Amino acid sequence: MNSKRLFLASLLGLAVTPASALTLRCELISNPIEAERMGSVTRFVIDEAAHEVHMYSRFMPSEPEWSFRTKKGDVFDPKGDSFLVRTDATGVFGAGVRAGFPHAFYYNTDTKNLTWTYIWKDKVTMMQWFCQA
Repeated sequence: MNSKRLFLASLLGLAVTPASALTLRCELISNPIEAERMGSVTRFVIDEAAHEVHMYSRFMPSEPEWSFRTKKGDVFDPKGDSFLVRTDATGVFGAGVRAGFPHAFYYNTDTKNLTWTYIWKDKVTMMQWFCQA
């Protein structure tokens, strides 16, 4: 997509995803006790080539609520973020650090379950969604 179309789409609030990205529409199947806001996620866009994952919530369906990708640090986060995405015969796996906190996910293409785990405030939180591509 050329830059003019990308700019126009962003102005109109349209979700723009690369052609190679896997888009999953999901329904939470676990209890979001400690991650109420993250429990609102209804769509994942996973781009293995760019090593990116974007999470869209029902509150903000046209732009990502959270994005996980490798980026350089800045004055607020000098270490930056790192994220890696890989596909194998059973599904898609991703792991990395965002804002200093470790995150990992696994999407099982057979069961259609996506499991996301992260550590925040010394607690491990795991959430699961049932997803359709």
